[in-house]
Amino acid sequence: MAKIRQESRGGNHQTEFIACENNPGPDWASLSDELGVYGVIARATVVDRLCFVEEGDWSPEHRLVRADSVAEWVIEGVGPSAILDALASQDEVSVVEDIDPYRVRKLWLVNGAHLALGLWAGQRGLDSIDYAAKERGRREWIRGLHEAMSVPLLARHPAIPRVVGYGERHIGSWVRHRDATDRILKRLNRADLRPFLEDFKLKFGDCAREYVALGDSLATEMRQTFEILHWLLTDLEKYRDIRRRDQQISLDSPPTLSPELDAEAVEMYRTILTGIDQYADQRSSDLAAALEIHRERLRN
Repeated sequence: MAKIRQESRGGNHQTEFIACENNPGPDWASLSDELGVYGVIARATVVDRLCFVEEGDWSPEHRLVRADSVAEWVIEGVGPSAILDALASQDEVSVVEDIDPYRVRKLWLVNGAHLALGLWAGQRGLDSIDYAAKERGRREWIRGLHEAMSVPLLARHPAIPRVVGYGERHIGSWVRHRDATDRILKRLNRADLRPFLEDFKLKFGDCAREYVALGDSLATEMRQTFEILHWLLTDLEKYRDIRRRDQQISLDSPPTLSPELDAEAVEMYRTILTGIDQYADQRSSDLAAALEIHRERLRN
């Protein structure tokens, strides 16, 4: 900010701030407002890049970040801008008037399907989602999920381009690279389930709800994902193992025994399922019972 304040005093040029990040976080709005005070244009973006790690990449002397060739940087912008013109000349960069269709496309077809694949891998005890992606019939399953997710996406944004090809090219990237299941499901490893459920709702649950609202029953791939989610949440041995690991290695979210937090998580789960699953009340009761048993086991 000090550099931006200094440059703004010159007054003879336009400064633009363009993030290379997806959903920069809750501080983005306040940062954008603060930059605006100095005449800086803060442009919203959607970034699609798969970063992965290979054996030998980590070293005390350096940090190596790899990105798959499946990459896209979408920038919201209107009006003449030399910066945008220069960026738009790159194959991976698109400049659009409205970023929201591209944000939803990325959120559902990439992040949501990626999370669903992580749930499949978690249920099977697989270390990395590439193992799940390589299972017989899994490519076709992901294609079916992408097709279902495209229904509410196109209902929202009929003009969004390359929906089918956009989803298809990510399947190959998930097959090519290792991506730790524990990393994808890290929020499930916390004692407080609410962050995980909030993330699931944003990436998957909202899409499923809009799909059903369009007048169809839940697509097979979506229904199976909800079944796996319920299994992971309520299988007591799995749940206990996750919590035991949480006590050993989680530094940012130490385990707690909070009936209040658990009750909020159960209610959030019920909200996600209501209107999607006819057994929403029963499933949320199952989760409440599993959490109560888990708290009792930890006490003992």
